[in-house]
Amino acid sequence: MPPTAALALAAALWLGSAAPAPADTWSAPFRLAEPVSIDLLPAQIAFAPSGGAVIGFGEQDEDQPAAAQALIVSRPEHGRLAKPRPVPDAQAILDAGFDDGTLVLLTGTSEAGQACCSSASVIAYAGGRFGRPQTVTGTLLAGATVGRLLVLPGHVKLAAIGTAAGVWVAQSGRAGGLTRPRRLTAASASAQTLAASALSGRRSVVAWTASTGRPGAPNPRAIELAYGSATRAPSRPRAAVVAARGHEVDELQLAGGTLAWVESFYDGRGAYHSTVFAVDLSRAAGRPRPFAVSGQAAGLSLAADARGDALLAFKACGQPGVCTVYAAGRAAGGRFDAPLALGSIDASQAPAATVGASGEGLVGWIARGHVYAADRPPSARLSRTAGGASPRRGSSPFARARLVSAANYAADVTLAFSPSGGALAAWTQGTLNPSVMGAVYRPG
Repeated sequence: MPPTAALALAAALWLGSAAPAPADTWSAPFRLAEPVSIDLLPAQIAFAPSGGAVIGFGEQDEDQPAAAQALIVSRPEHGRLAKPRPVPDAQAILDAGFDDGTLVLLTGTSEAGQACCSSASVIAYAGGRFGRPQTVTGTLLAGATVGRLLVLPGHVKLAAIGTAAGVWVAQSGRAGGLTRPRRLTAASASAQTLAASALSGRRSVVAWTASTGRPGAPNPRAIELAYGSATRAPSRPRAAVVAARGHEVDELQLAGGTLAWVESFYDGRGAYHSTVFAVDLSRAAGRPRPFAVSGQAAGLSLAADARGDALLAFKACGQPGVCTVYAAGRAAGGRFDAPLALGSIDASQAPAATVGASGEGLVGWIARGHVYAADRPPSARLSRTAGGASPRRGSSPFARARLVSAANYAADVTLAFSPSGGALAAWTQGTLNPSVMGAVYRPG
């Protein structure tokens, strides 16, 4: 067996191995997809309840954006990595999730010769076969498109789309088909950010910011929310957060009942400022918590488990090109602890955060083209009292950062926990002939 194939096989078996593993171990990096001569779109990871994973990514010719193709790689918990498979009639994977053992993809595409995306669809994949795509929007989109897919209890799928033509949602009904898409914004609105999350009680929430789309109009400073249920798609949007006059909302993340965003403004001297905020939506009178660090904040990542334990990661840049990755955790019902510096991060990259079923957290990032990660063990969880508890002075709830891949030119790292407790990291690597790489994490 060639060394590369042997390495991939060993990594594929790692999570399911019954043999004891050393504490906090990362496997050697392995290829998820072979090098290509065009650009690669960032990877996404979705785990099935069985522990198997699917990694979705895209290939795109920078000189011909219309020449793009979405692909998936299946990774069983026990067995070999499958070869990449193209997703029919899909230029990009906007989001992915599992409905029991069936993979569900939210994809974007456009008519021949056009860059993505003018329409979006939901397509299922099971037993090695793709199902028939269900159109979410159909020629309603325009410009850059972002999407979120939620799989709610009872096999209910909710697709949310943010585009220059506004924010749209469509949800599957009793018969399994998607309802007619509903626009949550005014016809003149242009979505700038979009996030969505499942809530307890089979509920859902979609959050976004949108500008008027008029030339010279200010960037949005209001975060809109719309709530839904297993029987009704989100509707009746309301402004949940309105930043101070002159401030703007640049980024937005939503996980469980936690909403986080980056807010920026210019002071009277023309100096730029940006701060990360978070608020617990389950608290009727919850106040946004600012995370004050030195430098300009950006690159927001937020994750949460079913209980409400949350992990927030972001970067802050002081001098040009000098950036630090920060992370803060919160136990369900408590407060976020103070953000901790985990290490340097490349200015062009954003960190990635994920939380496992046991409450363990992982933060991954790229520094000098290498992949790093730091874990937050479940034992570091804060007290579940309203006030929380602070770590002992001089201590850190995060383990020391570990080098996951020493190869140069890594980018766009993402992380996800398996239901069995291990985790998978995926990233793109290389410049002239990039490939999709992965590594497996097993906690002690």
